[in-house]
Amino acid sequence: MSRVWFIIFFAFAFSAYAQGQQVQWATEVVNYSTQFQDQDYSARQLLGPPNALGNQKMNHLAWVPKREDSSLGEYIQVGFKVPSRVSQVAVAESLNPGSIYRIYLVEINGERHKVYENKNPRNILAPFRLFRHTFQKTNFLVDQVRIEFKTKAVAGSNQIDAIAISDSGVPIRVNVSEVEYEDSAPQVSKLSPNVNSEFAERLPIISPDGRTLYFARKYHPQNMGGENHDDIWISQLSAAGEWGLAINPGPPLNNRDNNFALAFNPTGKTLYLANDYEFGKKDGVSISEKSGRVWMDPKTLNIRDHYNDSPFVSYHVSMDGNIILMAVERKEGMGDRDLYVSFREDNNTFTKPLNLGPTINTLGMESSAFLAADGKTLYFSSNGHEGFGGLDMFISRRQDDSWTNWSSPKNLGEGINTPNNEYNYSIPARGDFAYFSADDPKGMSDIYRVALPKILQPEPVILYTGNIIDADTKKPVQEARLNFSRFDADNPKASSLVANGNYQFALPFGEDVQVHADVEGYFALSESLALSGKELEGLDFDPGTSLKESSITDEQLKSLAAKIESLNKEIDRLNKQRNNPVKASELEASLDPSPSDPELEKLRAQYYGNEAVSEKPVSTGDEELDKLRSQYGKVYDDDKDDQKITEEERAKSDKDLSEMKDKYARYFNRESEEEPKVDKEQIRKDFDFYKEKISEQLEAELLPEVISDLHYRLIEPVVKEEISLAQDPELAAATDIQTKILLKERIRTNPLPVRYPKVPKVDFRGLDPALKRALRNQMKEDVLISLEASWKPQVEDYIRREFQYLVKSETEQSLEMQLQVEMEKRDKFQPVAELTSRDLEVKPLKKIYREEKIDLTVVPLREGQTISLNNIFFDANKSSLKPISTSELERVLFFLQKYPDMIVEIGGHTNGWCSHEFANELSLARSNEVASFFIQEGVIENRIQTRGYGKTKPLASDDTLAGRKKNQRVELKILSMGG
Repeated sequence: MSRVWFIIFFAFAFSAYAQGQQVQWATEVVNYSTQFQDQDYSARQLLGPPNALGNQKMNHLAWVPKREDSSLGEYIQVGFKVPSRVSQVAVAESLNPGSIYRIYLVEINGERHKVYENKNPRNILAPFRLFRHTFQKTNFLVDQVRIEFKTKAVAGSNQIDAIAISDSGVPIRVNVSEVEYEDSAPQVSKLSPNVNSEFAERLPIISPDGRTLYFARKYHPQNMGGENHDDIWISQLSAAGEWGLAINPGPPLNNRDNNFALAFNPTGKTLYLANDYEFGKKDGVSISEKSGRVWMDPKTLNIRDHYNDSPFVSYHVSMDGNIILMAVERKEGMGDRDLYVSFREDNNTFTKPLNLGPTINTLGMESSAFLAADGKTLYFSSNGHEGFGGLDMFISRRQDDSWTNWSSPKNLGEGINTPNNEYNYSIPARGDFAYFSADDPKGMSDIYRVALPKILQPEPVILYTGNIIDADTKKPVQEARLNFSRFDADNPKASSLVANGNYQFALPFGEDVQVHADVEGYFALSESLALSGKELEGLDFDPGTSLKESSITDEQLKSLAAKIESLNKEIDRLNKQRNNPVKASELEASLDPSPSDPELEKLRAQYYGNEAVSEKPVSTGDEELDKLRSQYGKVYDDDKDDQKITEEERAKSDKDLSEMKDKYARYFNRESEEEPKVDKEQIRKDFDFYKEKISEQLEAELLPEVISDLHYRLIEPVVKEEISLAQDPELAAATDIQTKILLKERIRTNPLPVRYPKVPKVDFRGLDPALKRALRNQMKEDVLISLEASWKPQVEDYIRREFQYLVKSETEQSLEMQLQVEMEKRDKFQPVAELTSRDLEVKPLKKIYREEKIDLTVVPLREGQTISLNNIFFDANKSSLKPISTSELERVLFFLQKYPDMIVEIGGHTNGWCSHEFANELSLARSNEVASFFIQEGVIENRIQTRGYGKTKPLASDDTLAGRKKNQRVELKILSMGG
């Protein structure tokens, strides 16, 4: 009865707020009688909305009086932020409710008004309640409420979670602010036994490309610090999409302390670790660099004014290495551990921690922060915000650069969060999956993965990969450092990464970035990464020039545009189908094995005749009781070996068996005068019932494995069939291996969305456990075959749609590029003066996750070498430098100062849409402008020569926008190394 009442109450209490109702939760403790402790269980823990209601146990996030049965009673008086006229008071009693005695409203002048009295408080039949009392709206302003309790009338600790007032008689309700999903909550899956073991796995860190997983493992005998310490373990994702067997990397990453990874930069060459390895402190952050295949000894990162009053700690380092988020307890904090941020000042020093503010932090505990690749989306765990018990995961987004202004945190929902602890999210750059730890009821932990719906994903980024290439040899260069900075002279936000020949990094949309690779003995060509959608530089033209005829007609342009529009509609249609989850219950698979199966008939005969399928139980000395036990004993001990049953359990079982003798006698063929005849039809029905339920359990257990296996077995044949049947030439052309690789990657990260059924719970006490195991073993293969037959068409259709989506998306992008090129060619019919606005118009940047390959070039230093200064910009047709050129100019200035005897030439170039006379004048003026900058900064004038090349040395065709951008440039040529 109590359980049913609890479920009904819980559903009622956690419904939405009524529209128009103004509810205030207490914001100040004015006075109180006693409190159990000064921090946990203190009076201030009841401030704000409820966060312990529904836990049904002592919770440190609620006020608990010091004595359980005070003869004097207890009281608490709280204040509210805005004085108001009220007509309702609510009290969240989170444990042992019923002791409320009197309620007083307090005017702003201090006068009290009693609005409730219960002379006979008593225990009520509920584990908790949200007590509400309504009355006629006051004609005076209320800013405080005093509540008195008769705690002696209710046994146990009386726990108060929150107090609220309202200006309405509409019942105040508690609302868990959770994410609203369009459909059902996302499916959570546990990683394979290659990662999760019989020991405790937690604190996962996933690489930006989603292919390397670092995590901490506790209690493993191979751990360097012993079984009670955590060690770092590593697993790699195979080409088939399976996690490999985890390995312990050993020292120096692991030592005799608790070890776990915090983050690693996208190159995979830098690893951030918890603890101070150099000085043996548990609190701190260290960094290890990888040289070849070997990790170097970790070095300490210095955080100014860093201390932590809690015995526990957690850290996170952002992808660019410039930000540390930490969960620590400090004097300026708001409760238990709060989240703080610290910013990099130089290579190994970070600023004093800054509290993220009251939107994120509560009186409870906030922990395990993860900042996504976009630098804005924060995932963290908390037991201070409203949740479903224990540590829940929340999401919030940074609103500005103050780092104290955040969106209201949203609980990820009951589908992800449970009454246990969920914590330590880690998300790859793609943002499609989250890896996290979760505790089980026994206190152990495993690592899980959940597919993130759009509403939970961070803002999209671009994942850049490539090599650092020697301009002369065209081979990769080792031991380089990548440097990034914004095109903002006042606030460049520079950062760097270590790279060995190749690299990987992710950048969010919004701000344009320049990047180059520093290598000793080379000059690095910088690249501009346009992430804002705005043009960095206008294109030059001569207003008096007319250009040659175009080769494309208006009808051809319209046809091309129509094809793109049609493709876009088809892509939208396919995308909706892709994201529509399939309910397992919608597929009716015939899972009942044939009744003529000889093995099943044998099992049926065993059930009918109760044939022995396990060891004979130990004799009790009572012949009748022994006979009962041999027939029914296993009913009460499903999964126990009879020899291991305790005497207490055996006695209880014997008593139950004796009492239920008559009830179970009709199922078995025993010799007894009063025993009724065996009901064969009932036995058959019972056996068929158990067989059906075992089939349902097997179906639910095996379905995820079947779906995964079908994906990887069907990709090749389905793609081959699609290509052979294709009528569309673009589809037929998609036979290259790269397309198949992309398809496999897409399906690996976005498998067929299925709403998997929960494994049904069945009471098997009427079935011998040995028969149950035999039935499961016999039926498993038949269930697998039946599931594959039912789901194969669904998976085939999904792969087919994914293939079409991939090919059509690639085709659409290709056609858009073609349309842009043809429009440019067509525009060149007319005088350029009529084209400028259209030519310089930039299409909106599509903010979707993608991966791009860009090789960074470094040029060996020698006489005669020509170096392109890619990030020096001018306005169209002008020689004045744009402010965004400052970083590139200062980098070249540093280079010239490093080699004081070097003599160079600064050469200017325009694109081909100018007359020779105009191009020569403009290019020379620009080279002089750049030289003047260096001379003004102290470079000797006779070290720099200038020259304008006009449009005589193009690097690419002027028929395309990209070509004209490449031709319009400034170059530095080394005339002499000097010395």
